[in-house]
This record gives sequence, structure tokens and C-alpha cells, in this order.
Amino acid sequence: MDNKKVSEELKREAVKMVLDSGLSRQSVAQQLGIGQSTIDEALAVYRNQSGTEELNISEREELKKLRRDNAELRMERNILKKATAYFARVHV
Repeated sequence: MDNKKVSEELKREAVKMVLDSGLSRQSVAQQLGIGQSTIDEALAVYRNQSGTEELNISEREELKKLRRDNAELRMERNILKKATAYFARVHV
């Protein structure tokens, strides 16, 4: 498919698939029936417009793990606060 025939909407969808799903650019290109170079160009435009570097797959996985750990630690902290308050009332 020529670059001229690929809509901006399709390019945005390709960028989203690559960034969100962790699929390779080649895999997304095959699924959408467009050239990998089209996806590469769309990714470059996206990165230039966003002004930030995207996280790679291992960084995303680490971020997910850290968020889960953080949520678990907050829950444990809240339980301990409640337990402390309960025992403080019971033993006064």
C-alpha cells in the first residue's frame, strides 16, 4: 500500500497498536496491510509531537509491576493503620 493511500487514522491506529500491545512493527504492519516503513514514519512523527520517548516493553512491564506493588503496599499500610487504631482503642 502506498504511503499516500494510508489514512492518518490508520497510521494513528498502527502507532497505538505498536505502543500499547507490545506487538512488533512488522506484525502490526502485516495485520493492517500497510508497510513497516509507514509505521516507522508514523512512530517518528508521534514521538516528535509528543516530545517524550516511549517506554520499551521491559520498562512497561516494570512499571506495571511497580504499580501493583505500590497498590499492595498502600493496602497493607491501610490495614495496619486500622489494626493499630483498633488495638489502641481496645487496650486503653
